[in-house]
Amino acid sequence: MTETSPPADWYPDPSAPQQLRYWDGTAWTTHVAPVPSASPGVPQQGGAVVTSTRKGLHPAVIALIVVAALVGILSLLAAIAIPAFLTQRERASDAAVRADAMGLATEISGYLINSPDSTGLDIVQVEGRYLLKDGEHSYTLASASEGVTLGDFTMDSTTHWCLWLETEDGHAVAYDSDTGLADGRCAARG
Repeated sequence: MTETSPPADWYPDPSAPQQLRYWDGTAWTTHVAPVPSASPGVPQQGGAVVTSTRKGLHPAVIALIVVAALVGILSLLAAIAIPAFLTQRERASDAAVRADAMGLATEISGYLINSPDSTGLDIVQVEGRYLLKDGEHSYTLASASEGVTLGDFTMDSTTHWCLWLETEDGHAVAYDSDTGLADGRCAARG
C-alpha cells in the first residue's frame, strides 16, 4: 500500500508548535510564520485546517440590495414630502381664494358707496380678470388668482349681496355683505 503525502501548505511546525512551517508536498522548508488565531485556511492544533466556505456576494445580488435600499429611501422621502407639498399647496390655494374674495368685496363695497343707485350689478370672470358690470358699463376690478374661479354673485339691494369663489380642488369661499367671509357658497336669502 502506498502512503500519500499531505498537499503543500502551512502546517504546525513539528519542532516548534507555536509557529507554522511550510510543507512543499515532499519535505519541510525553512519558511516559518507565527500561528494566527483561527484564521481561515490555517492549520490549527491537531492538524485540522480551518477553511472558509463563505464566498462573497455575487455582484448582481449586491446591485439588487443597493437598488432596493435606494427605492426604500426614495419611497420614505416621497411619503414625507408629498403630503407636506400637498398641504402647502392647499394652504396657498386657500389663501388665494380668500384674498380674491376679500379684494372683490372691498371693490364692490367701494363701488356701491360711490354709486348707491346701482341695483343691476353683476360680477363676471373673463380671461383671468374679474369685471364689474353695471348696465352697459364694465369695470375691471382685479386679476383672478391662479386656480380660483368665480362661482356666483347675487345682489338683492346695494346693502345685501353675496359672492362666492372656488379653487380647483373644490374649496369654496363666500363673502356675504351681512356676515362677511366664510367657507362655502352663498346661502339662499328668504
